[in-house]
Amino acid sequence: MKTKKDAGEDMADMLDKRKQRYEELKKDNTATAARVEFLRECLEEGMSKREAARELSRVEPLLSHGSAETIVYMNFSGRYQTTKQSDRKPLVSNVSKARVKAPKSVEADEDLL
Repeated sequence: MKTKKDAGEDMADMLDKRKQRYEELKKDNTATAARVEFLRECLEEGMSKREAARELSRVEPLLSHGSAETIVYMNFSGRYQTTKQSDRKPLVSNVSKARVKAPKSVEADEDLL
């Protein structure tokens, strides 16, 4: 019968093996997968999507800025909030229109004015 200590060691061994396997898989990533991983790390650090795309194009000079933004859009669209633009209040508040009383008679010109 396993003790708690043995179970804890087994769990630690499993986590170490899993971490080693993750590192091996990371080495085998394609160039695009490595770029996506880089962008994910940038976004989790708090960069905006646009800044992350600029940083990627700086790190990889062969990748254009437009291509970097496309990778960001394709992989992270809607996942990270980068601006508070939608939270801004409109410049003009909802102004209610003054209601005009209906004229007594439509045929009388004086009532229409």
